Amino acid sequence: MASENIVQKKKQNQKKKQLLIITTIISVLLLLIIIFTSLCHIKIRLNGDSDETVEYGNEYTEEGATAAYTVLFSRKKPLAVTIDGIVDSSKVGKYHIKYKAKKGLFSSEKTRTVSVVDTECPVIELNHTDGYYPKKGEAYIEEGYTAHDNYDGDITNKVTRKETKRSITYTVSDSSGNIAVATREIEYNDGIAPTITLNGDSDITMNAGTTFDDPGCTASDSKGNDLTEAVTVDGDLNTYKAGDYTITYSVTDKYGNESSVERHIKINPLRQADTVNPGSKTIYLTFDDGPGEYTQQLLDTLAKYNVKATFFLVGENAESNENVVKRMYEEGHLIGNHTYSHIKLDECNVSSAVGEINKTNEIIKSITGEDVKYIRPPYGAYSDKLLSHVNMTPVLWSIDPDDWATTDTAYVVKSVVYKVKNGDIILLHDIYDSSVEAALEIIDRLSSKGFVFVTVDQLMLD
Repeated sequence: MASENIVQKKKQNQKKKQLLIITTIISVLLLLIIIFTSLCHIKIRLNGDSDETVEYGNEYTEEGATAAYTVLFSRKKPLAVTIDGIVDSSKVGKYHIKYKAKKGLFSSEKTRTVSVVDTECPVIELNHTDGYYPKKGEAYIEEGYTAHDNYDGDITNKVTRKETKRSITYTVSDSSGNIAVATREIEYNDGIAPTITLNGDSDITMNAGTTFDDPGCTASDSKGNDLTEAVTVDGDLNTYKAGDYTITYSVTDKYGNESSVERHIKINPLRQADTVNPGSKTIYLTFDDGPGEYTQQLLDTLAKYNVKATFFLVGENAESNENVVKRMYEEGHLIGNHTYSHIKLDECNVSSAVGEINKTNEIIKSITGEDVKYIRPPYGAYSDKLLSHVNMTPVLWSIDPDDWATTDTAYVVKSVVYKVKNGDIILLHDIYDSSVEAALEIIDRLSSKGFVFVTVDQLMLD
């Protein structure tokens, strides 16, 4: 019995030794595994920060990551990194991007958190910020407003308003907590019209041809704000034409109150020498070939000296200068026909000649409303047969300084002044600058000698 116990005890001890050996081996193996894994690992390094912020609407740029594998004490070996996850910058929120690397039984993972945020404030737009001013005692009528957010869109319905006596404050907040504030100032209209004060006299008398320097005015609203720059001036003033004129100065303040004042201007004509019997020293001043670029200047001179002239117009020029022809007529000058294209009437058939004349007559009548009675044939060439077809009176000349052939103004003046006598018809051309300058001096010098200038229809009446 004792021997059996001894044998059994030996067997138990043997089993314990075997178990101890196995346990030791396993422990060693585990230790070796732990040591091995500690010396063999994968490391992932993020490019950039692990937590990043992107503004809503801006593009997110993936910065990526790098990975390396280390075996015991050997040199690190790079590994490919896979990226999982997207960032939608069109939606506010948090996004997680995972970076993974693997080598055999070993793997590693890192996460980057990207926050898409909206930090832009909404915008409040007020309708009609200028131009509406309640009258004192009237309640302000809301003119309207809108609110828009870059992320939430239209948020007008979220606007709150706080009204005081002189202002309204509008406030709105978007879903990200960004706040916008706008203020409307309320100005009340006192209903008092602006004040306009004329500089100088309200009634002015001056001679024709005198330069009018507008003395202007000053203006201010009921609150003393200067409105002078806002004054508008209306009225047609022709200092070369005698008559009574009115200039109106008007201004409107920002509340819509209006004021206006008038200045009255009387233009006296310069008289021709009237101490001499007009019938004894009469001159007929005529101009051919126009209207041209210098005709307006000539009309200014004639108006200044109250001189009437006769203009024989080329139809095609009259057609393109209707405003000049109209001015001639309105200022009392006589208008005659000089054909449509300045053709020599005796070198074309009667039908063509009549067509040229009638076409010009129609153009002039369409502007003045009156029939044309007088014709000056170009070069003075015409026939009685032609005139029988048009029923017009031809007008030639007695003094021709050949102003068309020279730019010497002094020569043209001498050719007229030294030859002129009572009843002479002077031929000039208003299409030349030198001729217009010569006309000014001729008028001045002959007026001083007592000559009176009249139109050729007066010649026909004498």
